[in-house]
Amino acid sequence: MRKNKKSQVLVYGLIFGLLLAIATFYMAYYLKILPKDYLGENSLIILKAGSEAEKTSLYIRLSAQYASEDSIIQLAEKGGFDSAKCGENKGYNLMNNDLGSCFPDYESNLKSIFARNLDLYLSKYPKDIPREYEIELKDSTKFNGKAISTINIKGKNLTSKQEPLMEYKIIPYFSSEVDFDLNIFEGIKTKAAALISLCEKEAELEKCISQNSNWNIVEVDSRTVNFDIDSQKKVNGQKIVIKIALYFPDSISP
Repeated sequence: MRKNKKSQVLVYGLIFGLLLAIATFYMAYYLKILPKDYLGENSLIILKAGSEAEKTSLYIRLSAQYASEDSIIQLAEKGGFDSAKCGENKGYNLMNNDLGSCFPDYESNLKSIFARNLDLYLSKYPKDIPREYEIELKDSTKFNGKAISTINIKGKNLTSKQEPLMEYKIIPYFSSEVDFDLNIFEGIKTKAAALISLCEKEAELEKCISQNSNWNIVEVDSRTVNFDIDSQKKVNGQKIVIKIALYFPDSISP
């Protein structure tokens, strides 16, 4: 009989102890008095935050590479312009009009186009990341950029609802390069000026152009001519064709 009573007391004691342990855990959890750190927690938090920062930085670098390729293609399609300063003819930007020439500042225009394309890619990232950069163009088509603000990633506490234990901050940067020589636009500018001078008074305009240039004539619209100029280069597998339009006055401007 005593043996049975001892067994009952032991069982009841175990049950009571278990209930007490559960009650203590929940009180500690809701009162936030659990230990702040278990062995290795801070290391895991740092690794997780660092991994997130690297993933974000990689996205920025890839975005810069894609944006640089897109920008070269678009600059060529616009004839070196960002906007049509002398007007346009059927989608081709004019390098001159009856008031004179307005040859493009192709390096400045490329930077402007690149900044817009980069922002377009960065805007698609699911988290908030820096979208304003100091952009430098080196060696014709090498883009270097440094963010004006930092990436801030908070290392979350893994065992409680307390404030984050740390904040990981980095300043993103990128360097992207495209195999294309912007100096081709300088050559086009020089040749365009010479071609206008040679053919501006010619009655047989198309014949004069063909005799003095190997540029592909797309269309002759009165005294305005649209050209496709093969750059002999490809970017991301796409052939780069520079599109320009020139106006040839039929008399010397006063």
